[in-house]
Amino acid sequence: MKEIIKKFSIHAIYLFTAALVFSCSSDDDGDDIPTPEPKPEIATPAANFSSEIISATIPFDIPKTIEFTDTSTNLVQEATYTWDFGDSSETSTEKNPTYTYEKGGTYTVSLTVTNAENKTNTFTAEVELSSPLVGTWKLNPDAANTTQEHADVKGGMEFGEIAGWDDTQWTVIGEGGYSTFWSNAIFSGNYFERTSIFDVAYTIGADGSFERQINGDYYVHYAGEQTLSEDVDWNDGGDPPVSLNGYKSSSDMSWTIAENPGNAETAVITTIGDESTVPFLGIYFAGNTEIVSETCTYVVSVADENQLIVSGISNLFPDKNLFVLKFKRVDEQ
Repeated sequence: MKEIIKKFSIHAIYLFTAALVFSCSSDDDGDDIPTPEPKPEIATPAANFSSEIISATIPFDIPKTIEFTDTSTNLVQEATYTWDFGDSSETSTEKNPTYTYEKGGTYTVSLTVTNAENKTNTFTAEVELSSPLVGTWKLNPDAANTTQEHADVKGGMEFGEIAGWDDTQWTVIGEGGYSTFWSNAIFSGNYFERTSIFDVAYTIGADGSFERQINGDYYVHYAGEQTLSEDVDWNDGGDPPVSLNGYKSSSDMSWTIAENPGNAETAVITTIGDESTVPFLGIYFAGNTEIVSETCTYVVSVADENQLIVSGISNLFPDKNLFVLKFKRVDEQ
C-alpha cells in the first residue's frame, strides 16, 4: 500500500511541474509587458548673453541704454530668466530685455537661467558705458594754434572776439579782446615762470562727476598776484576778504551734456559746482568774483581721443569775448 501511495505522489509532482511549465510557457507566448526606458537626464542650462550699446544721440554723451540678448544653450524645455543689471535696481525676468542706466560707468551684469527641473546656471559679464570726454585732462602748452594767422604759435588757451567751430576749424579773432598771438604766447607753457596752471588736472567721470586737482603752489591772479598753496586760506585781499577757496581742488562738482543746435558735431557741456566754482577758465583768474558761477557752459569737441577742445564765453572781458581751451589727456587709455 505504501508503495502505491509513493508512486501516486511522484506522479502528482510530475503533473504539477508540467502544468507549471506549461503555464509559464503560455505567458511567454502572449503579449510581453514592456520594460520602461530610463528617463533621459535633462542637462543643466549653460547661461550666456550678448549686449549691444545703443549710441547716444548727443555727441560725446554717455550711452546708457543697452539691448541684452539671451544666447544660452542646453535648453530642451521651457526656462525662466533672471537678470541683474549691476546697479542695485529691480531685476528683470524677460528673455531679451532692454535696460537704461541712470548714469555711465562699469556694471557687472548677470543672467541666471533655470529649467523645469530647477537646474540653474549663471553667466556674468561687465558692461562699460563711457564717452571720449571721460578721463583726466590738463591744458596742453604744445597744442597747435587754431588760426592760420599765427600757425607757428602754440598754446593751451586763446582769447578773441569770436571763438568756436566754423565747420572746418576752431577759430579765434583777436578783435575787441586779447589777441590770438598774445594769448598763445602767454599760455604756451610759461607765464612769466608761472607754470602751475598747466598742472591743474580736470577729471570727467562716467558717473557724472567732475573733479579739479591742483598740484603744487598756485599763482592766484586778481588777488594781489599771490603764489599760494592749498594749505592756506585763499582770499582776494579785500575788506572784508572774499574767500577764493572754491578755486582749489574740488571733487564735489558734476557735469551734464546737451545738444549744440549750432553744430551737430559738437555738444554743450555744463559743469556744476557751488557758488565759488569756475571749473575751467576761472581757475586762472581766481579772485575775480565777476566770473564766479554755480554753472559754467562750454562748447566741447574732441579732436581725437587724446585732445579735448573747449570753447566758452568769458565775462571777464567785453561782451561777446570768447576763449578756446585746448587740453591733452594725461590718464592711461
